[in-house]
Amino acid sequence: MIGYMKPILGNQPGKKKMRRTYRIIYCSLCRCLRAEYGIRGVVALNYELVSLVLMSLALQEDEPQEEWHSCSIMPYLFVKTFNYSLPVFKKAACLSILTVWGELKDNYRDGQKFRNKAMLWLFDVPKQKAVLFWPDLYYGFSNRLMQYYLLEDTSNSYLDIMSAYDEFLSFSVGYLLNENTNGFVTENYLMLGRMLGRWIYYMDAIEDYEKDMRKKGFNPFLLENAPKGNEIVEEVNELLMHIVSQVKRLPVRRYRNLLEEICIAGLEKRTKMVLGKSTWIKNEQIVENYIRR
Repeated sequence: MIGYMKPILGNQPGKKKMRRTYRIIYCSLCRCLRAEYGIRGVVALNYELVSLVLMSLALQEDEPQEEWHSCSIMPYLFVKTFNYSLPVFKKAACLSILTVWGELKDNYRDGQKFRNKAMLWLFDVPKQKAVLFWPDLYYGFSNRLMQYYLLEDTSNSYLDIMSAYDEFLSFSVGYLLNENTNGFVTENYLMLGRMLGRWIYYMDAIEDYEKDMRKKGFNPFLLENAPKGNEIVEEVNELLMHIVSQVKRLPVRRYRNLLEEICIAGLEKRTKMVLGKSTWIKNEQIVENYIRR
């Protein structure tokens, strides 16, 4: 499920400042992963966590100070970062490790045994460091993930599966917020985080639908009471509309244009791409009608 929130910023001169801000946050998380978990940690860097860090920083009262550091991959190059020792980067780094670990566990469960067993072994050291550095985050994350996997194995109810996934999202997304954030901001942030997480989940399920059907793997759209065909497109479109509304309501102090570019324009473009190449969604005209422009 990693990679759906990769920004589509293009090379327009008017977006230069947005590209610069995103690059600084991206490099900050990368440097934190290298500092906390070594070179293996850098492999866990993903666009979804960068976007969540962006949201968290946008809500904070003070903007982090810019610094210069050597690149995690090419040490002879120097890049601009924020202060990556801040809790938001350390928490996001831990979540990055746990997200990859969970993805590998899921792939292993789906039958990709040898490759993912080897990758899990390689990720064992970073995962153990995550347990040591952030035990509450690790146990909260892993317990909710295991509850979700248990339902995958035992339940055929779409509503039960999505409820467990939303619970998992609420915990993971909420951990990145500053502890002093007021209730109104927290509620809006968590709501947007859950919506973004569910959108990622839908995109992944849509892309994997035919493969899962062929291999008899798990897919939420194959469960009882799950939306089918055109209903999926309608539900995705409704989710996008709620995300647009929530992004505009979020009381950010900075980075609004970048947030809207990623969470509105970017999601709409990515959704159209995913639905447009999904052959099992028969009527392409429906995709054109429902995806926002």
